[in-house]
Formats: sequence, C-alpha cells, structure tokens
Amino acid sequence: MEKEEQNDIRKLIEEGHEIPDLAVDLDRILVPLACQNFEKFGVEVAKQIAREYGASVTLLHNGSGNLDKWAIPFEEFKLDVTKIHTREDHSKTPDLIVEEAKNNYQLMIMPSRRRLKWIDKFFINSISDKVIDRVPYDVLQVFPGRGGMARDEEKIPEFNNIGILLPRAQRDPRLLFWGNSLLQKKGSKLTAYHIADLPRLTPMKVALDTKVVTEEHNDFTSLVNAYSQLLSTEIEPRFLVSHKIALTASNVLNKDQPDIAVMGQTKEKHWWQIRTLSDKILDTAEVPFIVHHLPV
Repeated sequence: MEKEEQNDIRKLIEEGHEIPDLAVDLDRILVPLACQNFEKFGVEVAKQIAREYGASVTLLHNGSGNLDKWAIPFEEFKLDVTKIHTREDHSKTPDLIVEEAKNNYQLMIMPSRRRLKWIDKFFINSISDKVIDRVPYDVLQVFPGRGGMARDEEKIPEFNNIGILLPRAQRDPRLLFWGNSLLQKKGSKLTAYHIADLPRLTPMKVALDTKVVTEEHNDFTSLVNAYSQLLSTEIEPRFLVSHKIALTASNVLNKDQPDIAVMGQTKEKHWWQIRTLSDKILDTAEVPFIVHHLPV
C-alpha cells in the first residue's frame, strides 16, 4: 500500500468518517481436493469462511477418492455444499480445475502439500502451480504444519490466534481481511508482523537508533491501530528489524505458535531466484500457513 493511501485510511478513521467495508461479495467458494489427509487444514479454512459469509462451497475431485467424507464438516453446519467428482486422466486435473473455476466463483481455497525439501519443487509436479496463475480472483493456498500430514483422528485447532505477515504493500487489507474472517471466538486476536529490512552492512545497534527505523516503527503501529478500528478486531502490532527477513519471520512464528499464519505470494521473481521469500518462510516455519495469491 502506498504511503498516501495508508495516511488516508488513518485520517478518515481519526476524523470519524464512514470507512468503506473491506468485505467482498462472497457467494461461492471452490475447493479442489485430492482427498488426502494433508488437506484437512484447507477444508477447515473453507468451512470457517463459508460460515462467516453464508457462502456455498463446491468440492471438486478428480480421481477415486470419497468426497462424501470431505463434505461432512460443511453439512454439519448446514452449509450448502456441492460435490463434483470426475475420473479423468490425472494429467487433466489442472485444466479441469481451471474450467470449473470459470463458473462464477469469487474465491478458491486450495489445500496444498507441505514440501519438506525445497528441491522437491523441481522434481514433483504441483497441481497448484499449474492452476493458481490462471484463476481470476483471490486464491488462498493452505498448507498444514511442518509435519506435512494430519492424521484422521487429529483435531484441527480453532483459529483464535492468527499471525499476519504484512509487507506494507497494496495487498495488506486483503491479508487482514481473510485472517479476520477466520477468527472464531470473541476475544480472538490477530497479530500483524512487519520486518524492516536492513542493508547487510548496517550494524543492528546503529539501525535501532536511526530516525528512519523509528519512523517506520511508529508509522506501522499507527497503521495497524487504524486497521484494528476498521475491522473491529484487536490487532497486535509486532515490529521487527532484521538482516534476514525469511529467517526472522520463521523464528518469531515458531516461537509465538499462532493457530495459523497468513502471508502473500509475489508473482514476480528474478530469473536467478530459485525461491521466493514466501517459499523460504514455508521451508522453515513450523506453523500452518495460508498463502494469498492475487487475481491474475
């Protein structure tokens, strides 16, 4: 988000003006499934967002899995759920998902496997990678915790403590909006993390005393307080300074242990980059994650 836009939000709130609702017109959610245990977190995210907005959910599976089992969480809360089961060749799965995604949905929630080694990304074909960049609305890619798999008897925790990694960019309101949509109980909270990136040669003691870092800290805290009023939700600002953003993000999340964390995925990276910043965080963070993808 540009600095002028951030200041506009604070000014409107401080002056008591009505703030435009961050909500979206959310009537239909598409959830592609492989019917495997690692997808339990994604199904729980879909259920909570569907409950929050009264949206219908379509479960799409290509293969021999049993969709009835995966529909139970939605049916228990009397949510409108549609099951689409196809048995095409596995190589056609990405195209089947993209074709169904064109049918007037507003959100895709895509459960994804947690790759334990980054090298796996080069040798294992990912359906998500072949789908996400072809969807014209928000995609929430949901990863389980670092363990990678959820057992049948394992209960998914309630989402009462959610961490949001805010890059101070245009997608900030979306990250906060989707995180806020998951909170289940009164008294739940969001924690907004921002990590100021320091040049490698800048000593930490010097950086903490600089006017630039102090101003960025104050500006971030003020902005988070404004969003807290906008969403009517307690948002705790956590400002950190580091030479290594990905490592710092993983370490603080591993220490704080939110029920789930949210961050954005950039679509742009240089030709020489093997992994994006979000890839690096996923490689080392222990907690479950939602990765937000902007529309194409």
